[in-house]
Amino acid sequence: MKVLVTGSFGNIGSYTVNMLLKQNHDVTCFDLKTPKSVKASAAFPKNMTIKWGDMCNKSDVVSAINNVDVVIHLAAIIPPQSEMNTKLAYSVNVEGTNNLIQAMEESNHCKRIIFASTTAVHGSNIKRKPPVLINEAFNPPDDYAKHKITCEQYLAKSSLNWTILRVAAAPPLNIKTAQKGGIELVFGIPVNGRIEALHAEDAGLAFANAISCDAAIGKTMFIAGGKSCQASGYEFVNTMMRGAGIGELPQSAFSTDPSGAHADWVDTSDSEALLNYQKHSLLDIENELKKNSGLLYFVIRALAPLVRHILLRKSPHYKT
Repeated sequence: MKVLVTGSFGNIGSYTVNMLLKQNHDVTCFDLKTPKSVKASAAFPKNMTIKWGDMCNKSDVVSAINNVDVVIHLAAIIPPQSEMNTKLAYSVNVEGTNNLIQAMEESNHCKRIIFASTTAVHGSNIKRKPPVLINEAFNPPDDYAKHKITCEQYLAKSSLNWTILRVAAAPPLNIKTAQKGGIELVFGIPVNGRIEALHAEDAGLAFANAISCDAAIGKTMFIAGGKSCQASGYEFVNTMMRGAGIGELPQSAFSTDPSGAHADWVDTSDSEALLNYQKHSLLDIENELKKNSGLLYFVIRALAPLVRHILLRKSPHYKT
């Protein structure tokens, strides 16, 4: 099948492209040309089609969907950048998605889209008995989640054959690819909140499998790691800290307000039955983070006391 992946050189995008290539699909990558994306593209086969462009430019989008059968739409500005530059984020996340929907509706051949939304559209409620069900009310905690809700509504009104996958937290599996400014988000995760992680490779597998799953057309589903990836906010953060070589941080560094959580444990029974993608646990995420970070992991581990001290000074909750 001829597949276009937008945001193809991001965290989940790279794994999705790899999965599609393993399944022998004809893949076209569409991404904004930046030093980071160009460097990431070098890891893929030289004969793979790459179209550089901007989701905000409709002519770029129209060119990108030429001669493809299905689109996996991952391109987006995510937190914390989406909350720091709200105008740009809205332009890319909402207007860019609308450009894609319009271009596909005007196309004679490209009518199938798999859209990446987020589990954060439901927010978190510590009083709620988990898991969150797909038809529960929206409670978006930030602009990013609001953007995804708007895009879901655009798709529901469109004439396209759509599938919406609300994706859980899929942390980068390499220290070097972690987002700048992400540490502020980490300290906002409440210690007693609930969070469900997702291995980025499992996310890629879910998107790749969805393109040939006719039963997924017209469905909205959660994509998350399942029971082996469910944890408290404190357990989740320290899994990442151990994987990065930093070691565990004290509970006093994190928020104790459960209303500050952006997501919760979710019901993935439907998506797992259809897409068969849950292959990794939270421990796998920790181990792969260590492995992929190579020598940098050992450098950080050697400097861990100093790194922890620097990080704790960034926490608004920690008192020396």
